[in-house]
Amino acid sequence: MTTQLELTEWKAFEFILEFDFDETVIDLHNCYNCHRIDYEKPSSALIIFFKESEWAKVNAPVKHPFVKLQFLDCVQIENLFGLDENLKQVTMDNFNRGKLEPPYPDNGDVYFLVEFIEGQEIHITCKRAFFVVENWNTTAE
Repeated sequence: MTTQLELTEWKAFEFILEFDFDETVIDLHNCYNCHRIDYEKPSSALIIFFKESEWAKVNAPVKHPFVKLQFLDCVQIENLFGLDENLKQVTMDNFNRGKLEPPYPDNGDVYFLVEFIEGQEIHITCKRAFFVVENWNTTAE
């Protein structure tokens, strides 16, 4: 079973690091680490996978150990990076929906900024975005 929350209409410039979902608080900064980033070129989808952090396992176990952010119909992605042996996981430090300004046309695109403590940031312009909970481990390393 997969449950999701649409982020497309989230209030501009409001942080999306912590929010209520499924009768629990989702804390993407303290309780999760990003361990995989995939870009699916044919569908123009960017997916950022998270799993429960070691800190959360000891101090604040989460209800949903595997979650992801899906950005669909991406029209522009800047600073996309991959995780490898040297950088196995990163911790989200900032996540918000920004506002597209001219010269971008008002065609329904939305902008998101994702920043990590380790210094990376991804700028995403897409049609739709979702927070998705997976109730089983489909995000294998």
